[in-house]
Amino acid sequence: MGVQGFERRLERLLEGTFTRASRGGVQPAEVAARLRREMDLGRTLGTRGAMVPNDFEIVLSDPDADAFEAFLDVLDRELVEEAREHARTLKAQFLGPISVRFVRDERFKAGRMEITAAIVAGAGGTAGSLVLADGTRVTLGDQPASLGRLSDCTIQIDDPQASRRHAEIRPVPDGYLIADLGSLNGTSVNGRPATEQLLADGDVITIGAVAIRYEAS
Repeated sequence: MGVQGFERRLERLLEGTFTRASRGGVQPAEVAARLRREMDLGRTLGTRGAMVPNDFEIVLSDPDADAFEAFLDVLDRELVEEAREHARTLKAQFLGPISVRFVRDERFKAGRMEITAAIVAGAGGTAGSLVLADGTRVTLGDQPASLGRLSDCTIQIDDPQASRRHAEIRPVPDGYLIADLGSLNGTSVNGRPATEQLLADGDVITIGAVAIRYEAS
């Protein structure tokens, strides 16, 4: 996304609210740039390829924390998305869900910021989520996630071509695998029929007319 892209997106979401951050103090774009830098520095090679930090603690002065207070939830979400985008740029993965925490340090003067970044494994030692058409994100864990028409499925598919229990997303040592459960109309990944397939970041699962994007974070 880059610093300018991040700043423009945040300003558009907040309609200029973030400009209330104090002059001479920490600006949101600086936080995003430092977060990416910490990911670069913390990048390491593991058995499954490159891994980057997914747990971030951002320490601010009281004045800067006060300036961010009005839009902290939005800033948190945008920083999480920034981390996902940067991980894709680095061709790296996370070992657990992304966590961003802001804490105060009364000893800090305005403009001072510190970020601690760490690789923290999630349940099962992997991370992943499903993004629905309306933007809803369903975080995957160490238990299978079901997809189908039944109301007790993890993701209910409202489409006549979907079976009652259509498919399942299963955690495996290398990430997550989608398995069709013998559905009548089948499951596709990136437009191709899939009976059982390991998912890669950005893959699009299609059941009937419903498309769901898999993200490895």
